[in-house]
Amino acid sequence: MTDIEHNGDRVTLVVEVPYVRRRFAILGCAFRIEVLDCSHLEFTPYEGAALSSPSEIVQAYADVVEAKNEGHDVVVVWGSSGSLRVHYQALALRFDDGTPLALAALDECSRAYWDEWNRDARQPTLGTASPQVLLIDGKHFDDLEGFWYEVSRQLIPGADWGHNLDAFNDVLRGGFGTPEGGFVLRWLNSDRSREVLGYGETVHWLERTVSRCHQDNVPAVHADLAAARNGEGPTLFDIIVEIVRAHGPGGDEAEDGIELRLE
Repeated sequence: MTDIEHNGDRVTLVVEVPYVRRRFAILGCAFRIEVLDCSHLEFTPYEGAALSSPSEIVQAYADVVEAKNEGHDVVVVWGSSGSLRVHYQALALRFDDGTPLALAALDECSRAYWDEWNRDARQPTLGTASPQVLLIDGKHFDDLEGFWYEVSRQLIPGADWGHNLDAFNDVLRGGFGTPEGGFVLRWLNSDRSREVLGYGETVHWLERTVSRCHQDNVPAVHADLAAARNGEGPTLFDIIVEIVRAHGPGGDEAEDGIELRLE
């Protein structure tokens, strides 16, 4: 979600879903969700106090993972950082140029995209020599939290895990729903991921880490943070790649049988 426009009792949520948006003939980069007779707009982060200011919500609420109706006039939208609750009387969908968009057309286009994705991602295993292929796509996330949700959706849907590097390492060891005996992990648009998980996001991650880690680890984290601010040392992308490769050929945990392909 990139913007919230508030005009009286009408609230417009601007949501970018580029991999669905580009499938429509009308050019643009976002969808507009007009919430009519909006009586309540509140974002509740997983950590911290609730927010009702549209500008504060946009800053805190980076992405949309799932949305559900709770009754005929309440919708709750979950993201990687919290949940947005909206009370309303009616909804209208539009393209970013204002052209109306039917919900059925959006639903059909979204289903077509995911059907195609699943055909590519879940290639059938032919015989015992062909490992299953799983995909993560760098076009689907813009930061570390987005990467964790991409892992959740594509590698271990429905599994409960910690959304951190140690927990990701545990996921690769198995037991969370990944194929037994190993798999091929194709990381599509990995060059884009190298950028979004580069030094900028690494600095943000280390700034959060230094405030939460054990006091004995603070000096080391401060040193890593100083290096990242200078554009030195491993980035989050480098660290994640190293973790995955440790579970494949030549790695310390090669018995897990994971082959990483950066594409």
